[in-house]
Amino acid sequence: GSVDFTITIDPAYYNDSNVIQIADGVIADEEEGTFYVANENGMEWLSENLVARDGFAGKTIVLTDYIDLSASNWDPIGNNGADEAFKGTFDGQDHLISGAHISGDHCWDGSVYGSSEGWGLFALTDGATIKNLKVEDAAFGSYTVITGTIAGYANNTTFENIEISNTQVAGYNW
Repeated sequence: GSVDFTITIDPAYYNDSNVIQIADGVIADEEEGTFYVANENGMEWLSENLVARDGFAGKTIVLTDYIDLSASNWDPIGNNGADEAFKGTFDGQDHLISGAHISGDHCWDGSVYGSSEGWGLFALTDGATIKNLKVEDAAFGSYTVITGTIAGYANNTTFENIEISNTQVAGYNW
């Protein structure tokens, strides 16, 4: 069987009264504009809240731990088709994200490959900085979508100190 559990990040660890838990695996100091992400649920929260938070423009996302995304096909952060870009800073703090993938039948599902139009950890970045990140065992395959390990589309984006290992990226038309 499986065990379900919630990872709680203790805001007291940060010695800052402005830091509060806002979702499973996410705490934030919204006054400072910093969001701390600790697990897969936190990564999904980023994707789900991208539009409501203006792509996190001027904000910093900080990974606080290793994140395993191997359990299911990854839904990239952002959506090129709808011009929804990640615009903030994503600081991995040299943590590892492993197992991110879009593969199998998911690659050929027309409702999926036509929706975000860019595959990787991010579908679309614009004016973003992605740094201090390690990615391994990722696999992104596509029939019609522009694909990359970190981002499908990256406009005016800075990449610093990124390590990618044991990763596959494949495309057919693109």
